[in-house]
Amino acid sequence: NGMSRLKINDIYYIEVIKHKLIFHTVFGLVESWGTLVTTEKMLPDRSFSRCNVCYLVNLRHVQSVDRETVTVCGESLKIARSRKREFMMDLARYEGTMEG
Repeated sequence: NGMSRLKINDIYYIEVIKHKLIFHTVFGLVESWGTLVTTEKMLPDRSFSRCNVCYLVNLRHVQSVDRETVTVCGESLKIARSRKREFMMDLARYEGTMEG
C-alpha cells in the first residue's frame, strides 16, 4: 500500500518467510513481498551474501563469525553448511576491498 526507500548501508540483513521479505534496518523492520533471488539481483555486487536460504546479509554490518553463526548488529544468524565456504569468501573479498 506504500513505498519505502532504503539506503544500502541502512540495511543489516534481509530475511524471507514465505515470500515475505523482512528488511532488518537501522530504522527497524520494513516488510515487502518478493524473493531473495530477485532482491539480491537489485543490490550492489559483493556487498551482500547469503548465509543460508533465509538470510541475505549486508557484509558491512557483520560483527563476528563463529562455526555456525554470523552476528549482524547483535543478531545471530545460522550459516548453512552448504553456504559457509562461499559466505566466508564473500566476506574476505569484501573486507579486502574495504582496506584498499
